[in-house]
Amino acid sequence: SESRPWRSPVWSCVEGLARPRWNAGPVAGKPRIIKFDAMKILVLIRHGESTANLEHIISNRDLPHPLTAKGQTQALTLAEQLASEAIRAIYVSPILRAWQTAQVISEQLGLPFSVHDALREFDCGVMEGLGTTEAWAAHETVIAAWANHDYAQRIPGGENFLDMERRFVPFVKQLIALVTDNKYVRIFTNRIEQ
Repeated sequence: SESRPWRSPVWSCVEGLARPRWNAGPVAGKPRIIKFDAMKILVLIRHGESTANLEHIISNRDLPHPLTAKGQTQALTLAEQLASEAIRAIYVSPILRAWQTAQVISEQLGLPFSVHDALREFDCGVMEGLGTTEAWAAHETVIAAWANHDYAQRIPGGENFLDMERRFVPFVKQLIALVTDNKYVRIFTNRIEQ
């Protein structure tokens, strides 16, 4: 939920090398714009509120945590805000709440969306589906390690930062290569920090 003190990476691509910048305070449905140059713009959008947010469950795999009524409203509001922008394409994480957000916006804008595994949140291994203090402590330990450049740290059975980088960076580079004008590309994902 918006009140949970998340800390996770915002990708920063400089000279072809992606490394995270660390911020706090995600806002559901509020875009984060990343300009790669004057003509190539990717806009990353966090999904609307989901049942996992309300239940404080780690849900980074394909678990059944859909958008709440508030999350649906957030998606509709965002669609209204995006209606006047020149959107070229919508790419989305396969996680239910992310593609539900994209679907609402896609329907409102009359623009199809494409689901890509590269946009998934990191897999939290044995802590997936849990909302315990222990699970969130393990999550925060990994995030803190990554913030201190220990990119190999992972929750048992889950992904580390380097695993994410191997799937995310090539996908983003491919998108950058496809953008040939100043139209925006929207990416709906699970966590983007403000």
